[in-house]
Amino acid sequence: MPPAVYREVVSEGDGRVGAEETQGAVTEGWLVIEVLQEPADAIRMQQGFLLGDGESEALALARQQLTDAVLLDEARAVRCAREMGLPVLRTVGLLLHAQAQGHLESVKPALDHLRTSGFRLSESVYQAALRQAGESP
Repeated sequence: MPPAVYREVVSEGDGRVGAEETQGAVTEGWLVIEVLQEPADAIRMQQGFLLGDGESEALALARQQLTDAVLLDEARAVRCAREMGLPVLRTVGLLLHAQAQGHLESVKPALDHLRTSGFRLSESVYQAALRQAGESP
């Protein structure tokens, strides 16, 4: 995770959904904050594609390292990543993958929690995720 994402989620997001969990994951060592080798790359992406700090640093970090996927949900950042040839994983896809791997029994409670926490999730994506997970709406 790049420093800007940690800052946005934990420092600036104190008290919001995910802040405590992210801080705990870093403290426990299974999530690592990676410093960018080329911070100017993130600045160029931020200015060129009108991205936020977190998205531009996430993309720069994904380019800096060999990665299976970059976790993004913001549409502009997803388009940018795809244009750069980076594999993208969105939050709903991550939940579906976790269920398929046996780490999550059901995606519906997680999706419902996301929705009630302010995560923008369209009804069509919600329904499609439930169908893909083999869960009834």
